[in-house]
Amino acid sequence: YKNIFESLNSKIFGKTKKYILLTRTKGIRNIFSLEDYRFKGLESKLSKSGQVSFFVHTDHNKLNFSLSPRIYGKDILKIAEFCIYGFRLINNEDEYIWQRDLKIIEKSANILSRLIPKNTVIFFWDFNFQHCPILLA
Repeated sequence: YKNIFESLNSKIFGKTKKYILLTRTKGIRNIFSLEDYRFKGLESKLSKSGQVSFFVHTDHNKLNFSLSPRIYGKDILKIAEFCIYGFRLINNEDEYIWQRDLKIIEKSANILSRLIPKNTVIFFWDFNFQHCPILLA
């Protein structure tokens, strides 16, 4: 289904390139855009040649009217955690915390790699653990 959707999207809108901009809610200055102030103007430049999506890696508690496609990093991490541990029925007390976090990051990267096309260009400002899943994907 993903391939059919991408094919129709590129034929209808004529935009074959895909871009993802990493953003955080504290960096969003306009309620009609998800663009981080560090990437000011980049969304409009990239949208002329392709489809721009956003990867929001912090809480999504701010009101925003942007119609741009977005992926919330915390949602992906929660889905990955649920896929691995379910309703906490699995006893994982013998694991170290970093081992549990590594499993969750690996699973979230696996989920994102199925959602994001391989030819997608990703723009990010800095590297921290919240960006790991999308960069590994």
